[in-house]
Amino acid sequence: GAAAVECAQCRAITSQGKCSGCGVCLMFPPKSNFVECANCKQVTNFGANHMDQITCTGCHVRLMFPQGAPAVRCAIC
Repeated sequence: GAAAVECAQCRAITSQGKCSGCGVCLMFPPKSNFVECANCKQVTNFGANHMDQITCTGCHVRLMFPQGAPAVRCAIC
């Protein structure tokens, strides 16, 4: 998900979140819904429906799920 960060020096507010493609930390203007990663070019949606992802420990497929979901089950294994 995205979190807001305030610069201690200039007080500018910047949002940050994880790229849905390569996982690097992205920094972007607050209230940006879609952000393109400069590293892998993946577009991540930071809009109202935040999604998160995890790698299944059984079959190693990448699973996407709504942020804050209490449980995630792999459909493959």
